Amino acid sequence: MMPCDNTLGRKISEHLGRQPEVPPHIVLRLNQARASALMHVDMPRRAWLQGVEWRSPRFGIGIAVLMLGITFAMWQINNQDPEFAEIDAELLAGELPPSAYLDPAFTRIVFKTGE
Repeated sequence: MMPCDNTLGRKISEHLGRQPEVPPHIVLRLNQARASALMHVDMPRRAWLQGVEWRSPRFGIGIAVLMLGITFAMWQINNQDPEFAEIDAELLAGELPPSAYLDPAFTRIVFKTGE
């Protein structure tokens, strides 16, 4: 880096670091304008909640559908076929080489013997 570039950088830094000298009456008017503008601004609502009232039927239906979905998922998890659990237990208890688990023909043999 050249020395003149360093000097220029310092001058710019000093200039940007100085506080602007604004007369007090202009600062007061700027603060009043800012406060007035903020009073007229509506706070943005979340897009996914826009137009949804908490006590509306749509909200209640949405919660009911969500709860039904969770209940169905839990029912499916708890009612899995016990045959698969037995096959898993036999596979884990047996002495098979790791390559057997990767062989596609092995899965066909396991399901054929289960029939």
